[in-house]
Amino acid sequence: MSETYCFTADEKENIQNDYGCDFNTNSNYPVLHNHTFFELTFFFAVTTHHINGRICQVEENTLVLLRPADIHCLTDCETVLGHLNLKISCDCLQTLCQYIDRELYPALLEADDRQLSVVTPPEYGHRVRKALDEILFTSSKKQKIISCKFLVADFLRLLYDRLCNGVQKPMPKAVERGMKLLRDPSNFGANITELLSGLGYSYMQIYRLFKETAGRTPNAFFTEQKLLYAANLLNYTNYNIAQIANLCGFASQPRFDTAFKKYHGVSPREYRREVSRRT
Repeated sequence: MSETYCFTADEKENIQNDYGCDFNTNSNYPVLHNHTFFELTFFFAVTTHHINGRICQVEENTLVLLRPADIHCLTDCETVLGHLNLKISCDCLQTLCQYIDRELYPALLEADDRQLSVVTPPEYGHRVRKALDEILFTSSKKQKIISCKFLVADFLRLLYDRLCNGVQKPMPKAVERGMKLLRDPSNFGANITELLSGLGYSYMQIYRLFKETAGRTPNAFFTEQKLLYAANLLNYTNYNIAQIANLCGFASQPRFDTAFKKYHGVSPREYRREVSRRT
């Protein structure tokens, strides 16, 4: 980054609507900064994270807690809905921590920032998206407050488990490289075995590494990337469903329809209709 400086955001201006939430659809914010409040951020997509002098790549479906003193910024997010950002006042977070463990709040303040990151399985990401829909599309301010507090409490329990269980094992470079290949839409029509053959491992070794560190098989991960990309195309393009099925590497529209409904809970046509209704 050509210009790096810090500023402190004003808490009063950034705690929106008195329930401590801000929802971002653009994750790129290339200015180092800190706040007078906490940020609980759930990353739906891979993002480059600059924090306290380190640069790291945050994987999809990852929860990160940012404290008031943490200096950070986000860049290079790969999808439109990059992350969900919940901004929480210090008093509010301390109160919520009391319900879990009275030692949790000081533990969060004292922890190394590497300990305040939790990689979650894909099904947890689905839960967060569902909660986000409920928060965004309810007209009741009271319900928004309740939903946000439940979500924050759920995130805090993940962090509590993380601190109790110790530091996560680093992800092998071969898995990181494999994920990058499987996220690239230009590879969606490729054979997965051939695609991963240049990583220096047999497919069975890569399969085992994916299961151990990413929580699912390469095939499951590849299908997930295709279906996430398909949702973006349904949201933000005018391609018809057959074209989207082809762009996402599915052999036929019926196979695409079946896979999409299994993953997203609705058919592609229903998904697009619901998006149009909300906008």
